Amino acid sequence: MCEVAERLEKRGIEKGMEKGMEKGRLILLAQLVDDGTLSLHDAAIRAGMNDTDFKKTVEKLSSDISDK
Repeated sequence: MCEVAERLEKRGIEKGMEKGMEKGRLILLAQLVDDGTLSLHDAAIRAGMNDTDFKKTVEKLSSDISDK
């Protein structure tokens, strides 16, 4: 049973790291848009989203960060 718990814990850690890296990537793209290095459209493409979804996602991330 301990082995199963260890595998579940490892998988949870991996998922958390993946989510964190994706959030970091989106924040970086948003910062590049903010400083004029990248257009919103180009950032959305790099994020695999359309312009509207990218903007909504970044706004949600921003509000999540400011709530902490």
